[in-house]
Amino acid sequence: MSDEEIASLIMPIYYINDAVVTENDISNAKSCWKIAANGKSPAFKAYKASTGSQTDSLQWFSNIFYQRLFDINPSVRPLFKNSIEVQGRVLVAIISTALSQLKDPIGFNGTLINLAHVHVARGVRATQFCLMGDIILWTLHNTLGDIFTEEHRLSWIRICSRMLKIAIPVMIGDERRALTAAKEKTVNKTLSLE
Repeated sequence: MSDEEIASLIMPIYYINDAVVTENDISNAKSCWKIAANGKSPAFKAYKASTGSQTDSLQWFSNIFYQRLFDINPSVRPLFKNSIEVQGRVLVAIISTALSQLKDPIGFNGTLINLAHVHVARGVRATQFCLMGDIILWTLHNTLGDIFTEEHRLSWIRICSRMLKIAIPVMIGDERRALTAAKEKTVNKTLSLE
């Protein structure tokens, strides 16, 4: 099977194979992200009022994202070498960059390909990466509340589907090459001992 065929078997249930991201989708996603970034969501305001926390809105967003990730898949926790605060800034930068490049297919694809390579090099598997879209959708819903409408959700689904369509086959290819290299190394080591 090709990397793309394997990718199609592990994609999340919401995944749309030939998702077309429209101008409206880009606008919807950017408006949601702007509300999250500016701390304008009622959920964030309520959190600040009830806790007195000095956490900014994007750190709050990323904290919720990573808590959900670790709740769903605790086995990924050891993959994170940086603090969650540092990792949260990376997450925010990735989302912001992806949204800013949606109208630039070359830049967007390059960013996602690089992101895929980096994640595999750090031990993230394609099956684990597939969770990211689900967790982003869940986090947006829980941090934006009623602001995150069905129309917004569908826009983000198309964007996440497009991201996965690029990244997952690359990750599978990297995983295959790493597995082949490890097998060859084992065979060579065994042969050298004989």
